[in-house]
Amino acid sequence: RSQKTRRVQVPQARRGVTAPFYRTPAGVPAAMVEACGVTEADVVLDLGCGDGEILLAACEARGCQGIGVDLDRTLLLTARRRADEAGVGARVDLVCGDFAGVDSWRRAPVSVLLVYLVPACLQLLLPVFREHLREGGRAASYHFPVPELEPVETLDV
Repeated sequence: RSQKTRRVQVPQARRGVTAPFYRTPAGVPAAMVEACGVTEADVVLDLGCGDGEILLAACEARGCQGIGVDLDRTLLLTARRRADEAGVGARVDLVCGDFAGVDSWRRAPVSVLLVYLVPACLQLLLPVFREHLREGGRAASYHFPVPELEPVETLDV
């Protein structure tokens, strides 16, 4: 069967929130995917996905659909190339924009939320986490806790 590639969507980016890019340490993406029990039936959302390390770990290992949102077009192009090289390009949507202002991911049937964001961004996304978790979704945040939410589990990776 032929492998179709999804393009990077480029809406007008709104520069309100800054989420600096930090490379995700080895082993962390796999631990996040395992902790959330990601399956082939899931749709995984990575806000501030950068080069796609966490998102692609889920899509490659578990065969799920993935959505990544980031402001940095260069990092998204790297994520797109990596997704295509890994053979998961047809299952990954990448959106260039400020995750606080891009609505396309909000309409998706997201079941797992994976993030590596600084506290200010996590505070901004608190309503998203609350709504997502209330609906039975799973979430993992690397390095920084989500303000006002008690973790079910904390892992040392």
